[in-house]
Amino acid sequence: MPWQDWVFSIGGFVILISLIPTIRGDQKPALTTSVMSLAIISIFAVTMATLGLWLSASANAGVAAAWGVMAVQRYQMIKRQRNEGVLAQIEEEVIDVTLGLDDDDEAIAVAQPGKQPV
Repeated sequence: MPWQDWVFSIGGFVILISLIPTIRGDQKPALTTSVMSLAIISIFAVTMATLGLWLSASANAGVAAAWGVMAVQRYQMIKRQRNEGVLAQIEEEVIDVTLGLDDDDEAIAVAQPGKQPV
């Protein structure tokens, strides 16, 4: 096993370990960043495998998998935010229809028991 395999593999495993907090955390990289990193690092892994640098190839495959996990997480986050936005918009429209408000109405005055509306 050449020394270059050790250098590349140690670097790959360090990067893999450094990605764990991002995978577990709430904030995720942009979807395009995750997908591009997945693609490029997968190419690196295949290239290293063809050179016989098997340890480096496996380290890079792990890093690519981590980026794939983050891409899926980010996609699900975007999908969830989009659905929540649509639901909020639907709820707002239902409230407007229920209260008989038009699009021109700017404010809603809600009377509380025992208090005069302002």
